[in-house]
Amino acid sequence: MKPSEAVGKGWALRRREFALIVVDQSLVEQPENGMDSLFKHAGLAIPLEINFAISGCGRVVREVRAALMRREREKNLALSAAASSIQSDLRDAVAGLLLQSQLALAEPGIAPPLAERLHLLLELASNLRQRLDQPEPPVAAPIIRPPMRSAPAVMYSALLNQ
Repeated sequence: MKPSEAVGKGWALRRREFALIVVDQSLVEQPENGMDSLFKHAGLAIPLEINFAISGCGRVVREVRAALMRREREKNLALSAAASSIQSDLRDAVAGLLLQSQLALAEPGIAPPLAERLHLLLELASNLRQRLDQPEPPVAAPIIRPPMRSAPAVMYSALLNQ
């Protein structure tokens, strides 16, 4: 199968998610062989270019493991940044609730039922703020060891041999 024919059948990549796409470096360097289309349909898969002519099996395995570990580290960093951003936004919103409920309670002539509801709102916001201010228990960083048969990965050379 020619590279352009294999890439033209992008259905293989569209059917499911892949963690990694391993491509022979010589195919990437050839002009107009459809590799752009392959990378376009790769989604979040990491494209890994390897020169199979000079790389043994052990090196390919090490490269694949290293790429998967990099992907996992980047994913964890992104999740941590997103969680931190959400926590910051929640803290700001709770601070606004606390301030506004305290200002409303300070107004003269508030009806007792309204004052009771404002006290409840103030208590709920205070509890939420305390929960947000508590430091998270330290979680041991997991040791990332991709399995020998890693998450779905497609080798472009396998497509060519079919």
